[in-house]
Amino acid sequence: MSTQTDLETEAWRFVNTINGTSRGGDISHQGIDPSTKKKLWDVPIATEDDLEDAVVAAQASFKTWSRTSWQSRQEILVRMSQVLADHRNEMSKILTMECGKPVSRITRIMI
Repeated sequence: MSTQTDLETEAWRFVNTINGTSRGGDISHQGIDPSTKKKLWDVPIATEDDLEDAVVAAQASFKTWSRTSWQSRQEILVRMSQVLADHRNEMSKILTMECGKPVSRITRIMI
């Protein structure tokens, strides 16, 4: 697990994920930390084809998800919640860098 110091120096590589497949892009956007005005990581801009593929994948996934029992859905959401909780420090740091809010404020929101 990365420490907050690691997060500041780590080279982040973001991708768009469509139907479980990572996609980069020819065009990217670079965020700015509003508190420090430092440049952050590059984020790929989705193409029209990416968007169309994502919609098709979402429609196909909905068919399966809509047949998923409430108990199974609950188990999946509890697991997702645990993964987020396990990475709370990293998520807090990333959100702080993107939004410029203090970590203490972000952490309270995530609890």
